[in-house]
Amino acid sequence: MLHNRYIKLIIILLAVFTVSYFGGRNYVLNKLLHRLTAKAEQNFRLKTEYSKAGFVGFKTLYISNLTLVSETNDTIISVDSLLATPKLLPLLFGRKRLSKLFVNNANASFNVQLLRQFKNRFKTSPIDTTIQPKTASYANILNSMQGLLFRVFPNEITILNSGITYKRDNIFASVYCENFSYYKSKFIGNLLLSDNSFTERCMVQGVLDNSNRDITATVNHSNTDIVKLPYIGPRWHALFGFDTVHFSANFEEIDDNNLNIKGIASATHLTLQHKRIGIDSMVTDYAQIDFDFHVGAKFIELDSISQVHINKFSFSPYAKFEKDTAKKLTLGFMYKEFDANELFESLPRGFFTNFDGIKTEGRLAYQMFTSVDFSLPDSVKFVSKLENKGFKIRKYGVTDFRVMNGAFVQEVFDNDRFVKSILVSPNNPDFVPLNQISNYLKSCILTAEDGDFFYHRGFNERAFRESIATNLKEHRFARGGSTISMQLVKNVFLSRNKTISRKVEEALIVWLIENQRLTSKERMFEVYLNIIEWAPGIYGIKPASKFYFNKLPSALTLSESIYLSSLVPRPKAFRYTFVTNGVLRDYFKGYYKLLSSIMLRRNQITPTDTINLSPNIQLVGDAKNFLAKPDTIAVEDSLYFANPIPEPI
Repeated sequence: MLHNRYIKLIIILLAVFTVSYFGGRNYVLNKLLHRLTAKAEQNFRLKTEYSKAGFVGFKTLYISNLTLVSETNDTIISVDSLLATPKLLPLLFGRKRLSKLFVNNANASFNVQLLRQFKNRFKTSPIDTTIQPKTASYANILNSMQGLLFRVFPNEITILNSGITYKRDNIFASVYCENFSYYKSKFIGNLLLSDNSFTERCMVQGVLDNSNRDITATVNHSNTDIVKLPYIGPRWHALFGFDTVHFSANFEEIDDNNLNIKGIASATHLTLQHKRIGIDSMVTDYAQIDFDFHVGAKFIELDSISQVHINKFSFSPYAKFEKDTAKKLTLGFMYKEFDANELFESLPRGFFTNFDGIKTEGRLAYQMFTSVDFSLPDSVKFVSKLENKGFKIRKYGVTDFRVMNGAFVQEVFDNDRFVKSILVSPNNPDFVPLNQISNYLKSCILTAEDGDFFYHRGFNERAFRESIATNLKEHRFARGGSTISMQLVKNVFLSRNKTISRKVEEALIVWLIENQRLTSKERMFEVYLNIIEWAPGIYGIKPASKFYFNKLPSALTLSESIYLSSLVPRPKAFRYTFVTNGVLRDYFKGYYKLLSSIMLRRNQITPTDTINLSPNIQLVGDAKNFLAKPDTIAVEDSLYFANPIPEPI
């Protein structure tokens, strides 16, 4: 009898619940949609409309013909049909979690103006002063993001015929999903990528494991040689593409302010092209990084156990960025000894063209460390060492780096425009042997450009550290760290384009020439003085001496030599350096005083040489016909002269 009463009670309760649930769920849904609509209007000024909303079955919500329209009447988001099934247990405790999600024919369209409006609204929104702001924590932010991803992601997802488009002026980029499904932690989908210049298909598949906080994804092409990322081409005139990309990561949350991220990212046929990187496309057959990140409240660190693999070559990088009372950056490559041929065979194609075909033997070892406190630029540290461990060149490839030892033809370009060819040989009447050049000029050039030239092996770490410190303090590229060896290699072997590939290739060629002693220091200095530009279209010290002073290089005075040394970094500005012929501009007083005092200290000149030394020289060559008017200033060089000239190296 009692048992029957319980059964009746349960039936009554279920009936009451059923009547209440089915009778009131539409009311609750409408209240929720009204609240969300009001919030979109208030926060983003987006008008929300839909034709139908309700339930399918016991707990699946549906919305038909949903649109979000901006205040300029542009449709930002449109969805033909959306079905969402919530998880009931979390919902009872006020947590909105989805079990299933189905989206069909959804499209989102954004432009740069709209995003700026959203950003400005967030900036101008009222702040609740009763809430104490939390101290920014990198780990806390990343923990929240990865936690949201793994917690909120539904158990099942299906997306059909949906996409997102971004527009900036006349440039657009879109990612269109023909179909995407996620079930039992696995996902797969077909995507259509497009922008102003191309449209192509690719496939994405992988695993999102909520329980273990693992994510794995693979993207590869469907019908083309490589997958190209949209927007990059029309926006930055660049190319980033690949055959296949694989990514996997595991998130280990230690606490609110500590997070570890370990994983692998790899790519095959990785292709990169941009004018700042190199003239040609850089192609790497295989690249991979095994990363181990530690993220704290105030730092992000790439552990040195991480490994980077480029074709056959691998190394261990280290990086740490700290932001507490000041920003600090530390970078390093852990000491590694390796087979030299392994390095040269692994160089990306199109990146180091001078090394194509080179064959070597023996081993090399490299390590690098640099750190800077941005609040104390003078504290910058920099150490870079490439050590010879029985290294030898067995066969030169495209370029024979011994070319400077004999007669050769130097082709001169100015901004990719061919200017002239210079025969570097005694057979050229404009060529001057080193012993027939004024000692004053040689000392001035060395003092101004590279005082340690005859003592270093191509690189001057002190000069490089001081260059970094100066540039950080002035927030611009105010001072370079190039040695004469680096300037010479740039002129003889490389283009004048300021690209990353050129700078890296320059450093490697300099190391080979200096450490393998392929060319003597004296010969390098001799070639340098005979090929560098001294005025627009004037190359070599003999034509320069005639152009300015109508004399041979051996007859140059100290005052004339100091002036010529000032032109090496900016030869095209000579016509703006005079007030009148014979009187240099005021900033030269400091330059003459500084250079002559350093040369005195180094015993390159005597006190007698400085008697009556002043920045007054007389142009008697053709240069006098090209001087600018007295009130004309070289705008492109005004920043250089606006600051005290640093002590030359």
